[in-house]
Amino acid sequence: MITAALVTVLVLALARDITRAAHDNVGSRAIQNQSFGALADAYVGRSDALASQLTALLASASTSRVAFGAQLNQITTAAANLVQNAATLRSPVIAGNEQQRVIDVIDGRAAVLTSTATTVASSLALPLSPRGVVRSPGALAAAAAETNRQWAKARGVLLAQPGHVRLAASVCPLATFDVAGALSSLEASPSLALHRHLVVSAVSATPSPFPSAAGQWLLPPGTTLDVGVTVSNEAYALQNYAIAVTFTPTNGLGTAYASTFRGALGPLASAAVLPATIPTVPGESGIVKIVLTGSPTPENGSDRRTYRVFVSTSPGG
Repeated sequence: MITAALVTVLVLALARDITRAAHDNVGSRAIQNQSFGALADAYVGRSDALASQLTALLASASTSRVAFGAQLNQITTAAANLVQNAATLRSPVIAGNEQQRVIDVIDGRAAVLTSTATTVASSLALPLSPRGVVRSPGALAAAAAETNRQWAKARGVLLAQPGHVRLAASVCPLATFDVAGALSSLEASPSLALHRHLVVSAVSATPSPFPSAAGQWLLPPGTTLDVGVTVSNEAYALQNYAIAVTFTPTNGLGTAYASTFRGALGPLASAAVLPATIPTVPGESGIVKIVLTGSPTPENGSDRRTYRVFVSTSPGG
C-alpha cells in the first residue's frame, strides 16, 4: 500500500525533476539567445564596416580606375556573402521568431551597399558583379536611415528572454553620406575617366601564307581563306564590338565578300574569333580589309588592318 509519506516523497521528487528540467531549459535558451546575439552583432558590425569602406572609397576620387573598380566589386561580393551569413540566423528559432526582424535589417543593409555601388558603377561605366538597383542618392540615404530605425527597434527583442541579451548599437554611415557630392567628384576625376580603346592585336590566315612582305598574303592554291582576328579591349569597361571583313578582287577573278562579326569583351580582355571564311580561286588577287569598331558607335574605339592577297596557282608558291 502506498503511504502518505511515500506519496509526499514522490511528489517532491517529481517537483525537483520539473524544476531541474525548467532550469536546464532556461539555461539552454539563454545560451541559444546569447549565441544568436553574438552572431547578429557580428553580422551587423560587418555591414557597418563595409559601409565605412564604401564611403571611404567614394571619397577617394584620385584612385585609379582599375583599383577603384576592383574595390567596388569586393564590397558587393562581401555584401552578397553577408546575406548568406544572415540566413543562418533563421535556425534555431528564438522566441516569437523575432530573428526575422534582425535578418531583415542585415538584408536591408546589404541591399543599400549593393545599390550604392551599382549607382556609382553605372555612372562611371564600371563593370560590377553582383549588381543591384540604380537609385537616386536621396533614395539610398532614406533606405540606409530606415535600416537604422529598424535596428534600433530590433536591439531589444531578446531583453525579456533568458540571457537578457541586448544587441549592439549600429548606425549605417550611408544614411548621412553625401552620395550626390561624391558622384560629382568621381565623375570629374581624370583617373576614373573612361577611355575606350579597342585594338586588333593579331590576325591569322588559313592556309598559312608563304613568306612574303608585310601586309601581303601569298597563299597556296585553295578554295577558301579563313581570316582569324584577335581583338583586345584595353579599357577597364565592358565593351561590345563589331569586326567587318571585306574582300575585293583586283584582277577580275573570284567574287567580292563581306561579313560582320559581333561580340563582347570584359574589361582588359582579349578574344580570338574567326569572323570570315572567304571563297578563293587559284590565280586571283585582291584586298582584305578588317575594320574593328566599338559597338554601337565607332567612338567606342576602332582599329583596322589591310592585306593584299595573292592566291598562287602552284603549291610551291
